[in-house]
Amino acid sequence: PDFEVITPDDPANLAIDEIDVGNLSLGFLSLHTVTLEGVVSWTQQTKLDVRQVADVKHFANVMAISPDGSTLVVGADQSRNGVAQASGTVLVYNWDATNARWVEAAKLYAPDVAASGAGAGFGLAVAIDANNTILVGAPRDSTRGQDAGAAYVFAPTALGGWKFQTKLLASDGQARQWFGNTVAVDGASVLIGASGAPFSGNNGKVYFFERGGPVWTESANVQQVAVSGSGRNGLAVAMLGNTAVIGSAGSDVGVGKVLVYGRATADSAWVYQATLRPSDPQNAQTLPGDQFGAAVAIGAGRIVIGAPSWSERNDVGNPNDDEVEHGRAFVFDGSGANWTLVARLTAEGGLPEADAAGEGKGGDRFGAAVAISGDQVVVGAPGVDGAGSLDAGAAYAFVQLPGRSGLGATWARASGQTGVGKLVAALPAGADAAAGAPLADHFGQSVAVAGGRIVAGIPGFNETGPAGVTRAD
Repeated sequence: PDFEVITPDDPANLAIDEIDVGNLSLGFLSLHTVTLEGVVSWTQQTKLDVRQVADVKHFANVMAISPDGSTLVVGADQSRNGVAQASGTVLVYNWDATNARWVEAAKLYAPDVAASGAGAGFGLAVAIDANNTILVGAPRDSTRGQDAGAAYVFAPTALGGWKFQTKLLASDGQARQWFGNTVAVDGASVLIGASGAPFSGNNGKVYFFERGGPVWTESANVQQVAVSGSGRNGLAVAMLGNTAVIGSAGSDVGVGKVLVYGRATADSAWVYQATLRPSDPQNAQTLPGDQFGAAVAIGAGRIVIGAPSWSERNDVGNPNDDEVEHGRAFVFDGSGANWTLVARLTAEGGLPEADAAGEGKGGDRFGAAVAISGDQVVVGAPGVDGAGSLDAGAAYAFVQLPGRSGLGATWARASGQTGVGKLVAALPAGADAAAGAPLADHFGQSVAVAGGRIVAGIPGFNETGPAGVTRAD
């Protein structure tokens, strides 16, 4: 290497300062990349054991974590005697700090699942807030028409469990609406997306609900925002305090956009504040488009947005050389109507050439899932290929480093077992696994971060034995 520090095995400190080169009279300037190991190190601690949950499939296709990192909510499909069920299940885990492991605390079901069409799709979207209120989407619920959708609220109890509180339905619910396909909750407010297409112009809608005591009602001042959807996956939502974020990945001919809504106080109306868009946008006329807004996450004064369908144009004159669905993610800082793009994240960005060569490929779908906790951002890339394993998946950890010498803060890859902030399964399995896996792992299809812990979902994980797959997906 061009730059190397050799020390004994004893811990050592290396100080690297910053200087604004714009104020220097330099005749020649050369850029060198320095990789710092150990800035933030992530190591695998535990894997959730679902062996006793015999009725689930596609476990962790979606997940959410409480802001303090103590409670994890995981959605899963349900299968009985090998037959897929219309309604899924949600498993809740508490972090056992003494033994450094997750312990199952509850299993939630749609309470009205016995009714015809009720609870269908339960568990396809989940959210949890700082009060441990859990919101579960059931976008295929047919209470108000086939696939009209619903959402279920579960409140924490004094004994540490959860009790069903209410079922939420759209005031204008109708068939194919997919209400509940994406959900968010914070305190006494709920945001629910309906990404189906029963409305004019193939538009989706979002709904705000507010709680008074134990009663939830659709807000009188609800913003029924018509945003261009992309089938049942066209919307993503997040909320924190008096800020709500709505991702519309199918807008602007597939480029996508994100709408920011806010309110002055908890008792005032939600109003539109800003529209966020990607830099160097790509539309879907010749490529899949960015799909900016396919995933969104919010922290204090910060919004993270995934654009998993962005394609790397290696040669603009040769479409066959495009790395389609490479993916990227964006970080915006601000508040109210003022948001500034501060980082554009990719799998290979900021790495030395030797490390970057193996990162960021077509089909990775980097940005399919995003999560944030303070100065930590995690991005899921469920399409990453491993050694001989297609779509095994990965997740990438980033950390914001404070600026010095008058320069702004910098976003860098955190460290990990691979040394470059890339998190993968201990034994990754792809679509071409020798054991005949029905689905690839898709590690990173869902991600969560809080309390110094990162959780990555592997919805295609298969239990295997000497004879092959013993329990698929």
